[in-house]
Amino acid sequence: MTDILETVSIKWHPGFYGAAELEFLSNKDALEFQREFNLSKEPIRMDLLIIKKLADIRTKNELGHIFKKFNVIEFSR
Repeated sequence: MTDILETVSIKWHPGFYGAAELEFLSNKDALEFQREFNLSKEPIRMDLLIIKKLADIRTKNELGHIFKKFNVIEFSR
């Protein structure tokens, strides 16, 4: 069983993106989600960039209340 799990490549990031968007659904219009945003011309990328569109919006979420304008989210399993 362990051998099978080690050979299977699970795509974790799409689920992570969907969960992040669901978590901030109540502030959907005030936030912009950019998946695997390129940090440079080279293939260095962050997993998720959440941009707070309006400064005076308070997100209705445990994490969102600490958001600045640009918020980098990295996913690790």
